[in-house]
Amino acid sequence: MCCTPGPPDVVNLVLDLATKVANARRAQTSKMAARWQRLEKFISLVGKPRMSASVLEEIAAIYKAPITHEIRSDRAGKITAMDAEKIGRASFLLGGGRHK
Repeated sequence: MCCTPGPPDVVNLVLDLATKVANARRAQTSKMAARWQRLEKFISLVGKPRMSASVLEEIAAIYKAPITHEIRSDRAGKITAMDAEKIGRASFLLGGGRHK
């Protein structure tokens, strides 16, 4: 079931493996796991038959960026690669994300 941490020995094993794979500290992987649990909960709520997709549209309308700018290519094609870290840093510098 969603958002249940599971047996402590399994949780510890998964966090140990995640720490090694992500090359991160244990506290960071624990926070990531908590975020995934919240995401699973959100997905389970959205997936319920009684919930309408319009709820997501309402949330998107509330949290819409105050300034947007469309960039169009001068030719057809597709994106073959992105640097997520650079995109995230640029977003942060432009005011996106949370400040600690």
